[in-house]
Parts: sequence; structure tokens; C-alpha cells
Amino acid sequence: MSPGSITQLKLFYLIALAFIMFAFDQPAVIVGLLVVQLLFWLGSALPVAGIWTAIRRLRLFFLIIILSFAFIGTDNDQWHSIPIGPWAIKINLTSIQLALLMCLRVITLVIASNWVRLSSPKDAFVGGLRAIGLPELVALGIDATLDNLGGGGGRGKGDGGGRHRDKQPEQDNANSLTFAQIRSGDVTVATDWFARHFKKAREALADRYQDLPAATIHDLTIVLGVSLAIMSLKLLQILPGLPVAPGHKNILIIPLLLFAARATHGRFGATSTSMVAGIVSFMLGYGKYGILELAHFIVPGMLADVLTPLARATSRSGRLLQFILIGAVLGLGRFAANFLIIVLAGAPQIAFLLYLPILISQVTFGALSGFVSLVFPKDAKDLEKQNQG
Repeated sequence: MSPGSITQLKLFYLIALAFIMFAFDQPAVIVGLLVVQLLFWLGSALPVAGIWTAIRRLRLFFLIIILSFAFIGTDNDQWHSIPIGPWAIKINLTSIQLALLMCLRVITLVIASNWVRLSSPKDAFVGGLRAIGLPELVALGIDATLDNLGGGGGRGKGDGGGRHRDKQPEQDNANSLTFAQIRSGDVTVATDWFARHFKKAREALADRYQDLPAATIHDLTIVLGVSLAIMSLKLLQILPGLPVAPGHKNILIIPLLLFAARATHGRFGATSTSMVAGIVSFMLGYGKYGILELAHFIVPGMLADVLTPLARATSRSGRLLQFILIGAVLGLGRFAANFLIIVLAGAPQIAFLLYLPILISQVTFGALSGFVSLVFPKDAKDLEKQNQG
């Protein structure tokens, strides 16, 4: 059997495993699937340390899940009092056992995601995605993005969820973009930074896909340029005038997705772009939720395609307001992976309350992106015009 066929089977297995993990919560099923996945990992000769890395990166999530379960009742409660000075806090040991079981459910899917990624050659992985029906524009975008980043997607060093250390994307020497500049409408630093990635994309595609229609080449250039820009944000400390909090990169990611939605000829330009960025991010080992990390990108991309045609205000204040509202909605979409992982863990509603600060941060920075979207280029011609000016 060819590497591509094997990778295709692995992808089908991962999809099936995700459905099973959402559908069943029986201890025997969860533990049994975890054991099977650990055997797959060891059978592929991947380092055991990679499993520990995946678990360690999820430690905050596990703590939130355990805390959210600890104080709720079940059918067979076993309450235990923990003295804290003059007070005593009661926790339910039965609920904590259930929480640990739900954590095993999450770690099984994350380890499976990392196993598929690390045990599959890059070319076979992309080929497997095409075989299961990935759109041509997305498949071409993934291939081109990986080539321009200079690696990723293969076995790597086997860190099991961290970044590949054999070849990392070249760091971008972008200048700092401060909140004062954003508020004043001076985002030249951001447009210059994106223009470099767009130029790199256009040069990379100039001779490679000559047989494709001009419209496809145009859209692929947009997808590649935006994807390269988004991936470079993984290595940048941006916006020094703002606190580093969850979602702070939304200030640039959301305008990029809105640009993709407006600048491509196809109806789903932002969705295609976000799928490329999400899958490449997964293949390079960014994020901690495995295959569910794709939701961080794909959901806001879909929202960008849906909401962009509705942005019809003409006055500056009206356009700013609509971009703030659209940015807030896309920021909400950037919480999708957290939402899915909480649902997968079967956590009670209090878990959403504990995650509320992260949600607020995502939405807030999404709203702030409206100041950048207001003056960000509308399409490729507008980008060139701004940089010439």
C-alpha cells in the first residue's frame, strides 16, 4: 500500500475517532481507544516524550475541567471536605473521577491528531487530504504554503504537539504596530508587512502553475499571501502597546481574512484561506488541541465570507462601526476550538464561565481589529496603490 493510501486511511480513522469521542462517554470505550492510540504511537517509533508534551500543554485545560466538575453532584456522590483555615470546601470525588475520564477523552483525540501528523510524510499528507475531497484551491494553497515556509508536515523531531525544530518558518522582520497607530488610522507598517508576503506569494506562483486559469492563479496568490502572513504571526511579538492576551493577534488576522473574502474571485475565499492556514498550522504542530485547532481558523473564515457582503456602509463612521461588529463576531469564531474541546470533555456549564475571560479577550481584540480593517486594502490593486502612495 502506498504512503498516500496509508495516510488517507489515517485521516479517515482520525475523523471516525472524533465522532466516536463526541458520541460515547463509556469508560471502557474511552480507555480502550486510548490504549489503541498509544500502541499506534509506539508502533510508529515516535518518541514517548511526545505524549507527555501533549499532556503538559493541556494542563490548564485539565485544571479547568476538574474544577468545573469538582463541585457538582452526581448519582453516587462522595463528598470530601478540605479544610482551608476556618472554612471547609466540599468537593465531589465521584465528579472528579468523571472529570479525569473526560480528560482522557480529550487527550486521546489530541494524541491521535499528533500521531497522524508526525507519522505521515508531507506529500502523502497533502495527497491524502485531496483524496478525501479537499477543494483544489485549498490543496494547492497548502502545498504552496508549506514549500514557501521551507518544511513541515513530516515526521520532524517527534515532539508530539510542539513546533517542528528541523525547519521553522523564516522570521519576519516586521516593525512594531502600536495601538496609537491603529487608533489614528496609520497602519502602514501592517500593509507594508502584508505587501511583502503578497509579493513573495506572487513570485512563488509566477512559473509554478502556468496551466491553471488566470482566475485560479489570482485566488491562489491571495490565499498564499494571506496564509504566509498569518503563519508569520506565530513567530512575531506584535502590538507592543497592547497587553499580550488570548486573541491579541486577531487585530491582524481578522483584517487578513476580510481581505481574502473581498479580493478573491471565488465565493469562499476567506474559508479556503482559513482552511489552508489551519491545516498548515496543524501540520507544523502549532496549537494544543490537535485536529480541533482547525476550528480556530475555519469558523472565522466562514463568518468572513458570510458577513463581508453585508458590509455596505459608505460613511467612515458607519464603515468603522460595521468593521468593529464584524470583527467582534469573527473574534467569537476564534473561540470555536475552545468551545469544541469543552463539549468534547462533556464539562458542565461552569466550565464556560471559567473560560469567559478568554472569550472576552477574543471578542475584544476582534472588535479592535475594526480600526485596521477600516483602512486595510480591499483587494490586490488597492494593496499596490497604498504601497505606491
